[in-house]
This record gives sequence, structure tokens and C-alpha cells, in this order.
Amino acid sequence: MEWIKRSYTDIKNGAEEGNLDAICALGICYSKGLGVTQDYKVAFDYFKKAAKGGDVEATFQMGVAYAHGFGVEQNFVESVKWLSSAAHQEHPGAQDSLGVRYATGQGVTQNDREAIVWFTKAAEKGYGVAQFNLAIAYVQGQGVPQDYYQAYIWFSLAALKGDSMAADSRDSVAECLEGKQQLEANKIIKEKLAKEMLAKPN
Repeated sequence: MEWIKRSYTDIKNGAEEGNLDAICALGICYSKGLGVTQDYKVAFDYFKKAAKGGDVEATFQMGVAYAHGFGVEQNFVESVKWLSSAAHQEHPGAQDSLGVRYATGQGVTQNDREAIVWFTKAAEKGYGVAQFNLAIAYVQGQGVPQDYYQAYIWFSLAALKGDSMAADSRDSVAECLEGKQQLEANKIIKEKLAKEMLAKPN
């Protein structure tokens, strides 16, 4: 989201002009206390306004707000509604969060296989948290057959984004693989990483 990189004054002016991305960015400013006093209720109101206008990031933020009770009463059913909307619009954060809801059964019927569907969608987009969650699922055999080879691949990709826990988990899982398997996995990791880089906006 480019707007959040701008000054608070620019964001506020853009929001006053009705720019949906700016309205969402203003919500993030209030949610995180960036340039203003942190106020979840004000943030929620901005997110709701932008989301109703069709802003995907704001739609995701609405799902987060309902999940954690930020500026609104916690409601997992409402959270799933907003997360699902953003996830179907290919928002990786929403896809991962929706996967978590299915994995935990919060606001939706618990379904490990459905969780894997959403973790995978986000992980393939290069979303590190989803890559870690998907790797954990492969280690535990939750929603997928237990597969240390796949777990190694996804832990590695998450680790490359600075996740120290993923790095430790990758090293542990590596002990379960033969040398040839690691070499094959490392080739796939490079291919997936290259794909992620190409998909990044300029």
C-alpha cells in the first residue's frame, strides 16, 4: 500500500478528497499510532468507510478488527465474513487469516483441509506467515499427509523473509531428509523465490 509511505498530512488530505486507499491508510495510522494518538475506534470507522467503498486492504483490516476486538466488539463470524471477501479478491494476508480461522474453528466450522487451501494460496504469493503456517501443517500432518520435504521447502521460504523461528524449524526438519532430498528441495525453493520476485510490483 503506497499511501502509508506518505506523510500523515498527505494521507489526511487524500482521505478528505475521498481516495479509498488514503482513507484506509488513515485507518492504519490510527490503528498503529502513526503520526496520531492510537485510537482503534477511529481506525475502525475509517476501515469501514473504505471497505464499503470496495477497498480490499480495508476489507482485510475489518476482518482483523473483528477478530481481535480492535475498535469493535470481537466477533469471529463477522471477521470471517470480511476476511473471506478480501481473500476471494486475492489478498494474501486475508487468505492466511482465513486459513487460521478454518484451522481453529473460530467463526466457521473447523476444517483443516480448507485451512490448507487458503494457506497455500497465500504461501504461493510469497506471504511469509502463510508459508510458516503451511510448513507447520506438513510437519503435523494437519489437513495434509505428513511431509517433511514440503515442510522444509516452506520453512525455508519463510526463513528467507527473516523469520528466525522458521529458520530453526527448517534446520530441525532438514535432519529428517536425505542429502539428495535437500538438494532437490533447494532447487524448488530457488524457483519459488524467483517466482515471488517476479510477482512483486515495481
